Amino acid sequence: MENPEIVQLRRLVRSGKALATKRPLKGDFRHADSQVEVEAACRTWYMEAWTWIEQQFSRDSAEVRGFRALNKVRAWQNMLGTEFDEISFLREDLLMMIAYLEGLKSRVGPRSGAKPVDVQPPRLHPLVETVSRKLFENGHYDQAVFEAFKALNATVKGRFPELGLDGKALMARVFNAKNPLVHLTPCKTQSQTDEQEGFMLLFMGAMQGIRNPQAHEVGASTDANRAFEYLSLASLLLRRLDESTKDAPATARGRVV
Repeated sequence: MENPEIVQLRRLVRSGKALATKRPLKGDFRHADSQVEVEAACRTWYMEAWTWIEQQFSRDSAEVRGFRALNKVRAWQNMLGTEFDEISFLREDLLMMIAYLEGLKSRVGPRSGAKPVDVQPPRLHPLVETVSRKLFENGHYDQAVFEAFKALNATVKGRFPELGLDGKALMARVFNAKNPLVHLTPCKTQSQTDEQEGFMLLFMGAMQGIRNPQAHEVGASTDANRAFEYLSLASLLLRRLDESTKDAPATARGRVV
């Protein structure tokens, strides 16, 4: 069954486009009594759209503020250039509001009744399931991603607390292809060394490009599909860490990895 919130969004888009065809263009300030009824319909439509966004993202959300910023009502003017007391929506403003609404469609998640992306336990690392699954299912996508990569960092850091490193610097030291503390490959051939270095860069990039931005912008913008892709990457890196060579010759202050 189709998500009722998406059905309502489509109705708002259709009715908004119908109203837009009846509105004047920018600079066309001719007033007519016949426009009064349409003007009232525009105001009703605007409030319905605003309410829909609030229901999906909360009253104080960035989405609501962005929509409100598009409400640039204009004062009608007569031919002498004096303004009437009433104000009106223009076609360009309505079309921008409609486009804004359509852009929110992909971000309507489980909080509004949409079916969540299927997260099957066998597909993700157990640690990712533990720290991120409930957050993901409840629609807290950014927080789910942040917790997964925070757990990845903590797992690596927990193996080498004596290094005193964190994040990107930690990953660069631990997975360094020339002297790795964790062998993801035997590093005996050029191909194996290249793979070790490639995954080192993935671990480093995950910290700098995903974990760190999420730490500062949790709740900002990640949608369900993108969040699941991030969680899959965290799962892959954790599995490679689990599969790393246990009898590696490299040590960290006497500790064999």
